[in-house]
Amino acid sequence: MSWRTALFGGLLIAGVVLTARPAAAGDAVDARSAGISPWYTITDLGTLGGSVSVALAVNDLGQVVGGADRVDGLRLAFLWENGVMTYLGNLAPGQTSTEAWDINDNGQIVGFAGLNAFIWENGTMTALGHLSGPAGNTAAFGINNAGQVVGISGLAVAINHAFLWENGVMTDLGTLGGMRSIAWDINSAGQVCGASFSPTGEHAFLWENGVMTDLTTPGAPGSGFSQAFGINEAGQVVGWNGQTALLWENGDTIDIGALAGLPDSDGRAINDAGIVLISGYLFDLATEELALLADLIPCDSGWTALMPRDLNNAGQVVGVGTINGRRHAFLMTPLDEQPPPRPDCQPNGIEDVCEFFDGTAPDCNANGVPDECDVRDLTSADCNGNDVPDECDIASGPSDDCNSNGIPDECDPDCNGNVVADDCEPDSDSDGTIDDCDGCPFDSTKTSPGVCGCGSPDDDADGDGVLNCDDRCPGVDDAVFGPDCEPEIPTLSGWGVAVLALTLLVGGKLRCGRRERA
Repeated sequence: MSWRTALFGGLLIAGVVLTARPAAAGDAVDARSAGISPWYTITDLGTLGGSVSVALAVNDLGQVVGGADRVDGLRLAFLWENGVMTYLGNLAPGQTSTEAWDINDNGQIVGFAGLNAFIWENGTMTALGHLSGPAGNTAAFGINNAGQVVGISGLAVAINHAFLWENGVMTDLGTLGGMRSIAWDINSAGQVCGASFSPTGEHAFLWENGVMTDLTTPGAPGSGFSQAFGINEAGQVVGWNGQTALLWENGDTIDIGALAGLPDSDGRAINDAGIVLISGYLFDLATEELALLADLIPCDSGWTALMPRDLNNAGQVVGVGTINGRRHAFLMTPLDEQPPPRPDCQPNGIEDVCEFFDGTAPDCNANGVPDECDVRDLTSADCNGNDVPDECDIASGPSDDCNSNGIPDECDPDCNGNVVADDCEPDSDSDGTIDDCDGCPFDSTKTSPGVCGCGSPDDDADGDGVLNCDDRCPGVDDAVFGPDCEPEIPTLSGWGVAVLALTLLVGGKLRCGRRERA
């Protein structure tokens, strides 16, 4: 368990390169000791009516405790299990805020209500009392499966001591020589970790069998300032030195922040498999595997700014993060196998939905396919070749579609080159050619003046090779008809008269002969 956010950096001490510790014989491990699952689900635990909640601890049954705001902003202790967040109640009617800090595998919960530490069991909240002095000013932060509770209790003004509570008796754990100490966590063996002021500063401690031991050693990381926040069943302790995450075991101090490549970090909690919460990461002490929590959940989960607070032996992680603009408690749960892969049309090894979410692959038409794949696969038209579907060019504004035909205007016929579809410009004579491109904008039969000009068709009615507009007799052959476009009567010469007379005479006789024979 821990209580701080990540702070600022520091690296190795005295030039000593620290390496990962070997697994110790008898280390308590479980099924998750094989490493960190690369796949997690994440669950929003909700609130008690307000806008903020935080999860502070999770037991091995997946039960989660913490604090959640009600509608008026008052913080209340909660238990979450099987999808339901339950208010734990209060020590007295009208009590101020409450918060639950730890839960063991028996469902016993500890925390504080106002200025009083409590233990909650089977629906009943009970005050733990105090060490001495004025009543109140106590808080409980850790509980093991034996029901032993640790925390802090006030003795006098500016004097606060770590305590161990068991079977109704609160024991002062003392200090390292200063006026204040605090206990954060306890394992099943009754080993307690925390921090205490000493003559040389605030130091991490391990308390067991009535003895508080300073975990700092001269020249090691944390020798000037340190705090211990979590302890597992093997007695491994994690914390920080104000700059980097630390591990204490078997008398050694190990800069696990440096091992993990995270100089700006703190050790928040450690499970029995040796998986450590380091700021927003999981770090496996055995393999030195490091995993960013944000990389373990679905890319489109909507969660950001994850701040983990605790993890259990099943690898579940709880804390607080941002979802839909609100700070909410979360529960991350590892999966035993990879979820079915989702489409990756590029393919570039990144699911399409992840690229949608981070904005690297737009999906302007919301059809679940990146725009570049829409265009490539011809599932969407892209007439202007800008790798954006035409419908999106139109919808988002870069392209107009004045005639609503689904084609950007720049791809429609545009005779005058003004990037406006011809369909949307004036065509006074309705001949299909806009006025700007029509040489005869008011003559539906012509788009250019031609020989005869607008309003006069370039026709040759008599087929004499001369257009009507230039033809003296546009309906008849000029070679046959006279100047007035009437048939001409030929003038006969002497021989012509004789031939005509002879023709008439012969013709008359022939007609008479036919009549006579008849």
